[in-house]
Amino acid sequence: MHCFSMMVSSRFFRCLWISLDRIYTENMHYSTMALYSTLRKVVKKWEDCMVYYIVKVGISAIVVVLVSEVAKRSSFFGALIASLPLTSLLAILWLHVEKAKLDTIANLSQSIFWLVLPSLVFFFLFPALLTRGMQFWPSLSISTTATIIMYFVLIWILRFFSIPLL
Repeated sequence: MHCFSMMVSSRFFRCLWISLDRIYTENMHYSTMALYSTLRKVVKKWEDCMVYYIVKVGISAIVVVLVSEVAKRSSFFGALIASLPLTSLLAILWLHVEKAKLDTIANLSQSIFWLVLPSLVFFFLFPALLTRGMQFWPSLSISTTATIIMYFVLIWILRFFSIPLL
């Protein structure tokens, strides 16, 4: 079983559990030398899983830092980079690298399309509230709340028209 097929928070523990279970079940009747050899193989596979996971987190973090650093120097170029669907592209890329089914990737892409629509409310409402003199935190709270409400409205509309969110 591939240890990256689970949610991010449980991958680490799932991979550890599979590794330990494999050691126990495969080596119940082997000698100490065979147990040691199998343990080395499992540790090597474990290290490969962790290196991949660390690279994946590192690349994702670099993208976020890049956007914030560019935005400090130029709001236009920061917005340009932030407006790219970088999170979506990274998620789709990681699914492909992890050999997910094409249907899974297509379903993710379709769901992202529908869920981007209510998020646009935030980007309309937040700057409007700030330019009208409202403080940052109340503007952020109202905009976020309105966006969450729009998510529920969109889900209701999609269900009404029998459009599945996969």
